[in-house]
Amino acid sequence: MNPGAFRTNFLGEMQFSSNPLPKDYKTGVVGQTMSRFTDAAGKQVGDPDKAIERIFEFVVGEGMAGELALKMKEGKDGDRALRLVLGEDALTRMKRNNDKFVGDFTIGEKVALSTGF
Repeated sequence: MNPGAFRTNFLGEMQFSSNPLPKDYKTGVVGQTMSRFTDAAGKQVGDPDKAIERIFEFVVGEGMAGELALKMKEGKDGDRALRLVLGEDALTRMKRNNDKFVGDFTIGEKVALSTGF
């Protein structure tokens, strides 16, 4: 399963150390990452109730996601989906990563094929 960001209390309930960050950390990657988490709390695009419904459907083989589960079970080797993607943000991120992978694969094909006997 590949979930996106769902509006749960996870980010709002994150516990950071009570010790203050050193100045260099506050203005660096660590501070930026912590700010992204706290700024995103309560603004996630995914509805957790809908995600739960899709997961339940997938598990029991009913409803919208249940159809996907059945297709995965019926598929021949290589035809089965390996992931249940939940959320527009997760789908966008995975498509972008896949496009990059396909691009790398395509431009490297000549080199890959040049190494056989």
